[in-house]
Amino acid sequence: MLYAITYPFRFARLQWQRHEIVTKYWMLRMNRISTASDADKINNQEDLDKIDALIAALKTERLVHLAGRYDMPVPLPSMEHQIYLYSYDTRLMIRDGLGRLNDALILNAAGRFAVRAAIRTEQRERRERWVWWIPIVFGLIGALTGLVSVFKVAH
Repeated sequence: MLYAITYPFRFARLQWQRHEIVTKYWMLRMNRISTASDADKINNQEDLDKIDALIAALKTERLVHLAGRYDMPVPLPSMEHQIYLYSYDTRLMIRDGLGRLNDALILNAAGRFAVRAAIRTEQRERRERWVWWIPIVFGLIGALTGLVSVFKVAH
């Protein structure tokens, strides 16, 4: 439950850091940053790569968490399906569905798409189990309301 609350804030913080890096880069390109100290602080591509890797790791962690919540297997790395990226950055270690830290295997875009599709399918199947009861329940409530009103008018 706590993870569902903290994820949007962590994601927004990373997106904001990425936005700041891109903004500083374009301000430097447009000669709006004139001091050497500001220009030295900007190491654009490396910083963007780090932030993008952290964002990908956060998305992977969220998908692994959702897969664990629905008791679904997360695909394992294999040679035939290249859906993982490996990072040597220790900050990118992700938590599995049980809260344990895993190696820094990050799902790439194709892997995230596959896991997201599997999660959507599982959610749809779980929803379909009880959705068909809703019209029946409302129909029974309407029928009972009608019967009550008929008996009240008759008496």
